[in-house]
Amino acid sequence: MSKYQKLKEHLPSLYRPEDRETNLLNLLLKELGGNMDEISRELTVVMQSHWFKTADKATYDNHFLRARELAGLGVVQLHDANDREAIAEYPYLLDLARVGALLSIPPRREPIALRETVEEYRVRLLRIVNIYRNGLGTLEAIRNMVTAELPENHDLDLAAQQRSFSVEENIPYTGPIKVIESIGLPLETVGPLMRWELSNSSVAAVAPVVYIEGIEDTNDDDATIGPMVERFNPSGTVDPEDSLAGLGLAYTGTVAPGVTLRMAPTYSAFLVGEAGIQESGASDTQIGIADWQTVFDIPTGDITASIQTADKNLWFAFNDGGDSQLWRYNGFEWLRVLSGETLAPINCLHQRQQNLLVGSDDGLLLMPLYPNHGDPFVINVVSSFAGNAVYSVVRSKRDDTSVYVGSANGLDLVDSADVISENIIAASAIRAIAESDTVLYFGGDIGVMQYRFRSQKLYYLTAEFESELEDDWISVDPEVVPDAEEFGLPEVLSLAIGEDDTLWIGTTLGLARYRARKETESIFRNLLEGFSDLVDGPVTHIRKDEFGYLWFTTNRGLLRSDGRDLARFDFVDNRWAQLGQADKRYGDEAVVNGVPAVRGLWRYNRTAVRWENFDYSALQWVGFASTAILELESVTNIIFVDSVNAELGILSGTEFTPTEVVPSHHLIMRCKPDHTRIVNGGIPSVPRMPQGDSIWRYLALEPEGLVDSTDLPWWSIEGRLVPPPEHDAPYPGRFSEEERIPYLLGQMIYAYNPAAKVKFQWVNHKPLRVMVRLLQRDNNDVIDPAIIDRIWQGISKVKPAGVQIQLAVDEETVRGEQL
Repeated sequence: MSKYQKLKEHLPSLYRPEDRETNLLNLLLKELGGNMDEISRELTVVMQSHWFKTADKATYDNHFLRARELAGLGVVQLHDANDREAIAEYPYLLDLARVGALLSIPPRREPIALRETVEEYRVRLLRIVNIYRNGLGTLEAIRNMVTAELPENHDLDLAAQQRSFSVEENIPYTGPIKVIESIGLPLETVGPLMRWELSNSSVAAVAPVVYIEGIEDTNDDDATIGPMVERFNPSGTVDPEDSLAGLGLAYTGTVAPGVTLRMAPTYSAFLVGEAGIQESGASDTQIGIADWQTVFDIPTGDITASIQTADKNLWFAFNDGGDSQLWRYNGFEWLRVLSGETLAPINCLHQRQQNLLVGSDDGLLLMPLYPNHGDPFVINVVSSFAGNAVYSVVRSKRDDTSVYVGSANGLDLVDSADVISENIIAASAIRAIAESDTVLYFGGDIGVMQYRFRSQKLYYLTAEFESELEDDWISVDPEVVPDAEEFGLPEVLSLAIGEDDTLWIGTTLGLARYRARKETESIFRNLLEGFSDLVDGPVTHIRKDEFGYLWFTTNRGLLRSDGRDLARFDFVDNRWAQLGQADKRYGDEAVVNGVPAVRGLWRYNRTAVRWENFDYSALQWVGFASTAILELESVTNIIFVDSVNAELGILSGTEFTPTEVVPSHHLIMRCKPDHTRIVNGGIPSVPRMPQGDSIWRYLALEPEGLVDSTDLPWWSIEGRLVPPPEHDAPYPGRFSEEERIPYLLGQMIYAYNPAAKVKFQWVNHKPLRVMVRLLQRDNNDVIDPAIIDRIWQGISKVKPAGVQIQLAVDEETVRGEQL
């Protein structure tokens, strides 16, 4: 009611004028009421100008409203896309800039193309205020600051408007070049069997860069022919990590004097799907994997399982007409193993030490990976699982020699003697297993369950209740499996635990995750989120790469999560297409007034055979009937593999100038099941340095037809012990193991002449180092340097004290200290 009307209400009815009267009293009341209305409006504007949520807002601005009135546009309708766009583009800043000045956050004015509108500036202020409210010096503060400083591109689809990025801990940096020195003169040259120790103090195993410089062939030195570097296990015992006495990478050619062979680690992957097998191009990091090419001449049949073993060979199980075939691929050629055997359908493959565990519909099979020369591969049945279909085998983190076996009859812990040491649950098919430090998750026909190590109790995920007063995890007797209808998930095929302890769940009917969502500053809510708007079929595998990204193989293509956003690989454009934030839905039915819906609470109703999400407005579960928005594209497995980029060139100090690329077929992997045997490995790659100390050797490829012409034990130039000793073998190095002091040369034993100069360099994954990685939207996407500067300034304000920060655009580091 206007002030004029209120003034009239105070007059007696006898003297109360009509609105249209023109007498002096009515004109006075109108003038006075109009002035009071104007004062009220101006006071409202004054109050609004003091709050960053309302200051300079177009919907309250007289200039904006009058302009609409003159244009005949009427009252602003927030559900109208044109009106929302007009508000978003309103450019006039005054009071809001004064509020921002209190926080030393001025509006962005330069460059012109990136000048902020009122609403863009308001959103940034709101985000930064929330950062200060929640505290600085955390990863979340860094993540929120990058979000605040990254401009949105409103010309793109809604899901792609906000650029994807990740915040990564323990980022690697390249250390100095380490010269490998001999004990005794000449110091900088090494010969076959000479060994040295390297120490990897980072939090992960890393592959080093290896430099091998050729030397001249003289009376005292040998030419650098067939050089090899090997990670060596002196004891010859089975190592839990790779189960080999030695693993080496060799160059089949000769390195000329003064020329350096540089072998640098790279990363690639093999993808299994409806297009057969595809191999990616080599990349400096796993997140840069792309450029997929079809692998030709593969065997016929559907691929049901795959793995890369420690010797770098790839193994695939092909199901051809109900019979399974086991094939080995070394990157160049295929070899069928057990060609005379008839195998039941194979479900999974797992390496345990020097054996390949094969889970099939007939049970658990065991095949030694390295039979003696000339002997065939032999496969044996593990009696504990005879006739019991095995679907999943995963190594136990608590005991390196034991494995979890998920079968049609439950979940068991199996020791190194193939004996069941613990039965966790029985009478229920288990197809997926994931282990954290405190909990073992597993899933199958009845959904997801967990086994808590401390209490040694079982629970199943029901996801039935909306209320936080009800527990999502229900205790269960391991001998009495609940009815399948009680589970809030379809059949589970894959499980993975994210960097934030989120449990990702791949099912026969789509993707889900169980996580803790932040409701307020100190309150979190556990909820199950479904993704049937994106994926509605099998999610067969979930793989985590070295940077914490999760990769999903689904019926709707290859998906990836960076912790906040989801992306799908576009094989046509060879890029990752953004799908938006994982906690939001971007389908037509989910976007209201240009705002995506919160993903919210989900469950799977087994009785109704459908996914349901909770409608808070109606306070009830509602069936999700929409079709997945992604195109059908079946991908069933992805295997990350190490590879190598080898070049010949000149090394001057720390600068390497390449002159020639070494073809991959000139590199060869060689491995030793024990000290007396050498077998060819698979895809060439530099062996990884494990955490802590490791021993390495320089070797050279053995010439073909090497004759063992003595009865005494001796070591070949490739580090093979011949013949098998009946007494202690000599120390396989340039000098004796006991006396390594340079001035006691008289007590040292020389084995082979020096043949090369060797240098190592590797990356360290160190704590207290964080990288913010901005992801390009496509191959032609260029991020303005002004944006990079803004983000760098922002994260520098909120980063934890003592933590080193780097900023990268995809794989290129653009800001921060380069170590």
